[in-house]
Amino acid sequence: MMELEKILKGIDVVSLKGNERIEIDNITFDSRSVTKGSLFIAVRGSKNDGHDFISGALNSGASAIICETLPAAPDKKVIWVKTTDSAKALGQAASNFFGNPSSSLRLVG
Repeated sequence: MMELEKILKGIDVVSLKGNERIEIDNITFDSRSVTKGSLFIAVRGSKNDGHDFISGALNSGASAIICETLPAAPDKKVIWVKTTDSAKALGQAASNFFGNPSSSLRLVG
């Protein structure tokens, strides 16, 4: 569990609608794995666009959404974070949420 504010550290946030001090239980870009308290990140892929699955994520209890395009009428009960690159935001958010695990790796060349 982590505050959304800490998860967003290092992410290019264009706009934020809602309270970024809410607690997030997990992070996912797969709408099928969203549970109550999740942060859903809508990532555009080569075959599917995560933005098409935002409504499913909301129905499953997502508390916050990171996306590149906000819906015409965003649900006011959810925190909306607009960014320029959702895929990049996913990597940074996951790193923040899991305690920046790559910072403790030792590399030998």
